[in-house]
Amino acid sequence: MSVGGLLMMLGLIALPNTSSAADWVGRVVGIADGGVVVARNEAGAMLRVRLAGVELPEPGQPFSNAAELALVDLCYQKQARIRVEKKSAAAPRVAQVHCAGVNVNLAMVLAGMAWASRTAQHDTRIAQAEVLARQGRYGLWQAPAPMSPWEWRRCRKRGQCGTPSDAPATRLGSLAM
Repeated sequence: MSVGGLLMMLGLIALPNTSSAADWVGRVVGIADGGVVVARNEAGAMLRVRLAGVELPEPGQPFSNAAELALVDLCYQKQARIRVEKKSAAAPRVAQVHCAGVNVNLAMVLAGMAWASRTAQHDTRIAQAEVLARQGRYGLWQAPAPMSPWEWRRCRKRGQCGTPSDAPATRLGSLAM
């Protein structure tokens, strides 16, 4: 089942669309590894953000390709409303992203395509979405023992994770940037 189908089934497709003057609006023109969304506004300005409060599987980690494709399905070439939560000079900004009216941060976790971040537990809806995804065995929660991205990074650093399980020769990488 596609992420969109799952969201409709769970009633999340019609989340409140409250915007503020601080929101940045544009069309999503790229998706990169790790839940990075690239958007361009009508003036041609580009914004590169990472989804706040969630962590997608790392490249080479089981379900990384599925998660990237789910993010493409939700956002690519769609109108986005982006609310930057944290600015960073070294990395993409961290933001809440809504594509076509869907809260993408929440949708990715609920579909089992991302974990609720352990460093950003301020949004209880995301933590609750992870509980629902685990209970429903959606996405990565179908695996017998899914490994979180932070555990995967630690394991890879020690050289103990073995070979990536779903890393085909060609990946989406940085789609249409």
